[in-house]
Amino acid sequence: MANLFADVLIVIIRVVIWRWASVLVIKLLTWLDTKIPGRRMKFAIGGALGLAAFILLPVLAGLFGL
Repeated sequence: MANLFADVLIVIIRVVIWRWASVLVIKLLTWLDTKIPGRRMKFAIGGALGLAAFILLPVLAGLFGL
């Protein structure tokens, strides 16, 4: 029973954190979009952020053991 409760609690916490994080990221990117002038600059910064995420996410997942 305790295992089931712990599993349900972990799932609920993950969902809440995921929703909170996604709202935060959308707000941050909306703010950043208004600060970057020009289409080419937005493309360059978006590419750099995408490349950083492509490299950093597997590294962080490996560090946390996911």
